[in-house]
Amino acid sequence: VPGFSREDVSLTVKEGTLTVDMKRESKKKKATYRLGKNIDQDKIKATCKDGILTITLPVLEPATKTITVAVD
Repeated sequence: VPGFSREDVSLTVKEGTLTVDMKRESKKKKATYRLGKNIDQDKIKATCKDGILTITLPVLEPATKTITVAVD
């Protein structure tokens, strides 16, 4: 995000879509990304340093539930 500071960048997640809004004076940019179902949306993190925006999208742990089925 060259030309934008950390304060100029905002991220939102709604209905499986990540939106990155960048606004500064007369400059505006927007990008949207569709998230996979395996992304833990509550744990998304972002950092912005030296014009580089890094977004961390943690993957949900797969459900490992073991079920024992009785044999008749």
